[in-house]
Formats: sequence, C-alpha cells, structure tokens
Amino acid sequence: MSFFTISTGITFWFGYGTTFFAAAGVDNSYLISLILAITNCIFTAPSMYLIERLGRRKSLIGGGVLVGVAELLTAIIHSAAPDSKADKTMLVVGAVFFIASYAPTWGIGGWLLMAEPFWDRARNYQSSIVLTAYWIITWLVGFVTPYMVDETAGNLGVKVSYIWFGMTVLSLVWAYACVPELAGLSRSEVDKLFEERVPAWRSREWQRQLRTIQAVEAESDKTPTIEEKMPCKECNEGF
Repeated sequence: MSFFTISTGITFWFGYGTTFFAAAGVDNSYLISLILAITNCIFTAPSMYLIERLGRRKSLIGGGVLVGVAELLTAIIHSAAPDSKADKTMLVVGAVFFIASYAPTWGIGGWLLMAEPFWDRARNYQSSIVLTAYWIITWLVGFVTPYMVDETAGNLGVKVSYIWFGMTVLSLVWAYACVPELAGLSRSEVDKLFEERVPAWRSREWQRQLRTIQAVEAESDKTPTIEEKMPCKECNEGF
C-alpha cells in the first residue's frame, strides 16, 4: 500500500508541479499549484463518507480508474499535439482531475489501509515498518522524478504521465487481488478474515455470510426453549 499510494504520481504533482508547469510552458504555474492544493482539500473532505459508503475496494478501484484516465489522456494529447494549446490545457485539466480523483480514494484510503489490517498484538511494530517504507518511497520518487522529466536528463516531460499510468494499472491489479473489503468489520473480524485466508475478491461475500450467521445466532438466542414454552405444572396445580 505504501508503494502504490505514492508511485501513481501524487508526489510529482505536489513536490515538482510548479517547476514542471513552468517548464511545460503553462502560464501562472504558481496559481495552478494553488488550485491543485485547494482541489486536494475540497475532495479530501468527503473521503471518509465515500470510503465507508462504497467500501475500501470500490473506492480504490474506482479512484484508480479515474486517475488512470486522467494520466493517459494527458500523455496521449501531448504525444499527438506537443506544445499546443490543447496540450497545455489538458495538462492542467488532467492534473486537477487527477487530484480530485486521488484525494477521496487513494489519498485517504492509503493511510487507512496502512493501519487497519494490522494484528492488535503487533500493531505498533507493523505501523512503524509501513510508515518507514512510506517515507522512504516518498523520498525515492521525489528524488528520481526530476531526472526523468528534466531536459538535461531523461527529458520525458509530459510523457512521464505514461509511467504514472503504468503504475496506476499495476496498483489496480494489486488492489483487486490483494486488498480485502474491511468496511464494517471489527478488529476481531478483520483478524478472522485473514486467519481464514479469504481471497481479497471474495471478502465482501465472506462478510455477507458472516452477517447472515451472526443474524441466525442472534435469532436463535431469542427463541424460547421447549422448557420455557411448557406451562409450569406446579403453578397450574395451585389454582
């Protein structure tokens, strides 16, 4: 989760966006970066509602698809008409759409899923390892990115969006195959899910079965026993 939360390009836009927009010939690069920051704040606000309402898997997969569309369109239009007005417009629109799609899904979902699945007894150790990995990957992506896009090095420019798109596709495959649905589960139920080695793509079905079993057990606890239904013989003899 640490890797894919960062490797889809979020660090690039916030850490290198202003310089990149200016190098790409976009006017008011500082204003564009401010718009990206405001977009991030606005679309982060409803994130917890969406993740609880839609679930972890749907949020990540749906958000990943939208992020991938923004990255791919940005790269294709640049390849078809480099340095044109359409190219610069799509670069800005694609960046805003990327942030708007990323913030309420992978943005908050990444942090949530970096802590939620942990076993209670090892939660502190697991959190430390995951967060350490997160910041190492953040630094690595931030360090490598300028060399990929600058004219004096990799000179990818806007074509770097192809790389972000490729990483987004990998993140979607990983989310489908490895991220179980944890919305609505208690810690003990999360542990049970992993103990039973339920495949991620069957986790929602497993949760429905669990709720059905719990409902049946709760109903059986309310059902009176035969002894409770039988009239009290001693009580009847007293009348």
